Amino acid sequence: MAQIGDTIGRFRIRDYLGRGGMGEVYGAWDETLQRRVALKSIRPDRRFDADVKRRFLREARVLSQLDHPTICRLYGFVEHADGDFLVLERIDGRRLSEVLRDGPTRTRAMAIARRIADALAAAHAQGVAHRDLKPDNVMLTADGAVKVLDFGLALVASEADTAPAVEPSSAQAPSPDAARPQTRVPTARRATTTLLPPHLERAARPASSAGGRTAAGTVMGTVGYMSPEQARGERATPASDLFSFGLLLQELFTGRPARPEGRPAADRMRQAAEGRADEAPELDPELRDLVSDLCTYTPSARPTADAVRRRLAGIANRGPRRRRLAVAALLAVVLLSAMVRHVIVLQRERAAAIEARRDAEQIADFLRDVFAGAQPIASRGRDVTAHTLLERGVTQLDRLADQPRQRARLMATIGQAYRQLGSYDEARPLLEAALAHFATDDADASDPRARIDALDQLASLERETGQLTRAETLFDEARTIRQRHFGAQHPHVAVSLNNLAVLARARGDDARAARLLREALAIQQANAVEPAELASGLSNLGDLLRLRGELGEADALITRAIDLQRAHLGPGHPNMATSLNNLAVVRQARGAVDDAEQLHRQALAMLRQVLGDDHPQTAASLANLANLRRATGRFDDAIARYRVALAVQTRALGPQHPSVVATQIRLADVHRAIGETADAETLYAQAWSAEPSDPRLRARARTGLAALAARAGDDATALAHHRAAHDAQAAMRERDPHFAGIGLAAHARLLVRRGALDDAEALLAHAQPRAAARLAQAHDSREARARMARLERVRGDLHRARGDDARAHDVWAQALARVAQATSAPFVDDLALRASLLEALGRAEDAAPLRAQLDQLGWRAPDPPP
Repeated sequence: MAQIGDTIGRFRIRDYLGRGGMGEVYGAWDETLQRRVALKSIRPDRRFDADVKRRFLREARVLSQLDHPTICRLYGFVEHADGDFLVLERIDGRRLSEVLRDGPTRTRAMAIARRIADALAAAHAQGVAHRDLKPDNVMLTADGAVKVLDFGLALVASEADTAPAVEPSSAQAPSPDAARPQTRVPTARRATTTLLPPHLERAARPASSAGGRTAAGTVMGTVGYMSPEQARGERATPASDLFSFGLLLQELFTGRPARPEGRPAADRMRQAAEGRADEAPELDPELRDLVSDLCTYTPSARPTADAVRRRLAGIANRGPRRRRLAVAALLAVVLLSAMVRHVIVLQRERAAAIEARRDAEQIADFLRDVFAGAQPIASRGRDVTAHTLLERGVTQLDRLADQPRQRARLMATIGQAYRQLGSYDEARPLLEAALAHFATDDADASDPRARIDALDQLASLERETGQLTRAETLFDEARTIRQRHFGAQHPHVAVSLNNLAVLARARGDDARAARLLREALAIQQANAVEPAELASGLSNLGDLLRLRGELGEADALITRAIDLQRAHLGPGHPNMATSLNNLAVVRQARGAVDDAEQLHRQALAMLRQVLGDDHPQTAASLANLANLRRATGRFDDAIARYRVALAVQTRALGPQHPSVVATQIRLADVHRAIGETADAETLYAQAWSAEPSDPRLRARARTGLAALAARAGDDATALAHHRAAHDAQAAMRERDPHFAGIGLAAHARLLVRRGALDDAEALLAHAQPRAAARLAQAHDSREARARMARLERVRGDLHRARGDDARAHDVWAQALARVAQATSAPFVDDLALRASLLEALGRAEDAAPLRAQLDQLGWRAPDPPP
């Protein structure tokens, strides 16, 4: 039996992934090609079962014929003393059966259905029938890919034991019961009378086979998703897969199995043999018809996989088209409301009323022409998206050339819509032009709100794209105008303070950000502002307090914000998703892993529903979930999520953006943790060369490079990186008396190792009092305890290097007591730190289980993180 750490050919086993009825699967590392793979072997208790061996080899042959992105790929076959192994594509994610419990959105369910249909079409084109299609045999990766697994029961047309092979993707030959009436399931549901063979009443009889061919009368598959011909023990064909797909499709869109469990085995087999399943009246008519056609009793009457792909594409496109028309209508309301305020202002005096009427008529004409393209005839059946309407609006702006103020308002509104969609290149020229108009508009003296809005929108764009200096200039100008026109304590001023606080955080100036947020919150509470507006301030302040380690107050503030948003914004609003993410990070810092994961998932689902997968805000939420996965040792899952987030962020924000740099560093941290140093070094170097505005990001990039250099034995290069990281944080140390610094423990430990004891002492004398002050401020923070314990770990090394073993022992024991307070959740950094301290104390036996746990998780870093 293979064990973790064994080498099978060129593959080193890293972890145990699971087992099924026939085989077991290990995670492994390909030492030659430097990539993660999965190794599948026959279970030890089934190794001498000839039928199992034949199925195992059949799976290898089947997969060798299939090369499609929706099917798990076969890389090779290894014969070994411990058994034969399939070398498979490593797929990390969740089985569809797990995803179904979460209740996927209709959009996601449709995407999953279409990918499964792609897999079936690819397999059937090679004459391969899967024969066991069910949710447990479909995997969804973190980046949204769908993979069909487990071709252990698959049958190639050339292996069929009855009837000639059929042409791929053609209608199947009729079964012996083809003459019986066609019963369409699940819509018709007319019960048929079948005399069940005796074997169906005995649900657990082992199958027999000969020559690799399934014997007549053998039941293959899973009863809840089985076609009637399979349940009767007849030959399964590609048409059998399509019946199973119909049942799976119904479950995807209703959230419940078409054949629920809980009934006697014989009854369920009888139901399968008769081709029956529960009804699903809530399905859309088109989906209901498709499921009915797939679940037709007669195999030859079922559509082919290619036909199903086309029908699903048509259903998917018609749904979004209706929703996009709704988005178009909503956009019309936004544009109209932006102009109504102006019309009301112009109607204050009789002389202006005539002008207002003319303006309103021109704006109505403008909007009518913009949205004329949404009509089905005008669009000629093409999808009408928000981008389509915005582009049409831009082309129509010249019609308002004789009304420059109204034209500028529309430019600002369209620019805002582009910004919120993440289309920054389209938004920038519109917002620049609008602001240029309002900066010279005489009407600004009496009503500056249009200019303020344009300033805020352009500043937000600059902040989101990493242009922080210009963003601050624009936000500060907006604040000055607000204070001059409305007074220093007006709620409008609080908006500017919140904007400037968010910008201060992006610069790493948390102390200034906290002052601005508290000032804004005081103004909002004194003026009884709208609850949704107050909630944003509470959530922002709570997240900032989390960074400062004040977790209890942070939790309370963000929870209050979520309650307000839920009551006044309703479910699914992006602001609420931001608050849920903020609360998840707080709960993670407090060690509540399950709470954090649930909150992250809720936030991500909201953003995917509202903004889509390609929006940078959705990507940031995905990266937050990856942070949790990394912290708890689910490294492969974290890598997959980080890569998706990084691709979206880079595409939307550019490679220099702080969010892109932060994700690069976190992805590099994971690669370093599991020993993939080349990938880690590339990412750290990219992050440093981007010169991020936040000094903490610069320090983290250089500290990561230092760790890699130290691991390679290049202490001189490691020290140079540490010094650069230390210099990058000078401003942070001046602004925040509690900021100890990033990477100081690793820096000091390296100095001790090189014998520079006085330099190490000076570094620790600077860092430890600050870390102690932060710990006193954040007593319930797991991270603050770990930070202090890491410094104490090095302090003990320093005492031992100076010959004072007793003091070293006392300091290490104190550090161990600190991290022993950590939660039972497997935070890998804490496990590594505790193991290191136990070993320093001479308690290797106590450290061994922790090291074994780290090995099982795939941890390959020699030391705890800096």
